Amino acid sequence: MRDETITTRPVPVAYRDFGGDGTPVVLLHGLGGTAADWNRFASRLPGHRVVAVDLRGHGGSGDGPWEWDAVLDDIEAVVGHLGLDAPAVVGMSLGGWVAAMWGLRHPECPAVVDLDGHRSALTRPEHYLGIDPATRDAELARLREMFLTPQEGPYDPDTVATLRGHHVAAAAAFGGDGEQAGESFDRQLVTRDGATYVRPKWPLLEQVRAALDAIDMFPQFAALRCPFLLVVGTEMMPAQEAFAELTRAHQRGIAEAVRRLTAARPDLRVEWIKASHAMLVERPDDLAELTLGMLDH
Repeated sequence: MRDETITTRPVPVAYRDFGGDGTPVVLLHGLGGTAADWNRFASRLPGHRVVAVDLRGHGGSGDGPWEWDAVLDDIEAVVGHLGLDAPAVVGMSLGGWVAAMWGLRHPECPAVVDLDGHRSALTRPEHYLGIDPATRDAELARLREMFLTPQEGPYDPDTVATLRGHHVAAAAAFGGDGEQAGESFDRQLVTRDGATYVRPKWPLLEQVRAALDAIDMFPQFAALRCPFLLVVGTEMMPAQEAFAELTRAHQRGIAEAVRRLTAARPDLRVEWIKASHAMLVERPDDLAELTLGMLDH
């Protein structure tokens, strides 16, 4: 396993090469994550060359505007730099959106696996089903206010240590690997003018959220021409319990979208898994097994 950065481009791109032989697989983390999030998952893909990328604005990669084509170009840079021939792509949450868009750009892709990357929590009102409109709108306003609170820092060393401890404890609460969570947190830290900040920076978060709100991925899924697996979690995260009614309405909207997708495209595969949106932390081995089923089909 080695960490490298491609510096010969406007936005440097960092990646972690897990090594291995066989069909190459590119792993894309979620918003606020890093390539280190895939450590355990990557070790469960024998017979494959596995590479995880830090998306722009995350980990060791540089800062740049969040534009879907530019993000895909970042991944193209890693694929070309390493000479990966027609890689499969696996993405978690935001990375799942990017993985599906990679599949649209590369219909020859041997497999796209999207782990719970479909609609943002702040999607269009009509996507929340079975909820009173007034309640929906009030809860969306409350959720939006929480999302729009900057939290990047700067932080003093004690605060950084506390935040790291919370990050590790949260992973442990989901049954995850605390060491892996700590490494991913450390990969997000940057020091500027003697102060420490946690990436991604606030302007990028705003851009990503606007980009997510502007697109519904289900029509994109229907347009794919490569093998595709969407894994959908059925459980709530603890933070979602404060928005339980809105979350259930969101889940009903996803279920209806999946029903329509599979009716129109029965060749696309959807798996429901008893896990929350933190599924990569909760059930990495099961997700790796599902992924191997796609890669080795």
